[in-house]
Amino acid sequence: MKFICLGYADMSQFQTMSAEALQRSMDECFAYDDLLRAGGHFAGGEALQESSKAITLRYVDGAVQATDGPYAETKEQIGGILILEADSMEHAVELMSRHPGVRIGPFEIRPSDEATNALISARNQPKPRNPVVWFEVYVEDMQRAKKFYENVLQVELSRLESPDAAMEMFAFPMNMNGDGASGALAKMKGCSPGATGTLVYFGCKDCGTEASRVELAGGKLLQGKTPIGPYGFIALALDTEGNRIGLHSMS
Repeated sequence: MKFICLGYADMSQFQTMSAEALQRSMDECFAYDDLLRAGGHFAGGEALQESSKAITLRYVDGAVQATDGPYAETKEQIGGILILEADSMEHAVELMSRHPGVRIGPFEIRPSDEATNALISARNQPKPRNPVVWFEVYVEDMQRAKKFYENVLQVELSRLESPDAAMEMFAFPMNMNGDGASGALAKMKGCSPGATGTLVYFGCKDCGTEASRVELAGGKLLQGKTPIGPYGFIALALDTEGNRIGLHSMS
């Protein structure tokens, strides 16, 4: 089981201690922490600066207020946090009773909330990725195609460097932490555009808006904004290279 040990101290007592006495006290605490660590009981810890350097947030009358210092002035302040692995509360009390820090101030020992911490841990796990991670739209005239997609989608494509001098690629905007797949316009030997192969759908806020730009950008609108039930709306178009593409939005 995990226990959170809150160490309190009267900061004024440190002002009367010599530098040697203060260092000796810290060394004793560190030495016992090492014993806990060697026994697999020390799961982590943090020392805190004095509470005069704290900021306290309060929700008052519908707004958050920030004030300097602790919530309430007390003689003893939290000086640090120790995360302890122990078999039970009794075991935790036994271990912490031998900690030299108890001579400086009291320790409050609380069991961690395992159920809530499990929910927090689950949210920290990386989201599962969709199996499709990249696509390429083949083109004959790169500048013509680039202008079409930038005008219709209102995005800026960027050149991708290629070790093959005969290959030219311009990528759609991509974010490694974002959802969905990204891809690029590609001009390469042996790959031709066409209207009967794989259909790529581009995400939009309102696909009707992008559809209205298709013919102004030199393409051909095949199907205007059409509802597809709970999956939102789509529109279909031909780009300037003869590729059939889809536009999709949830509204």
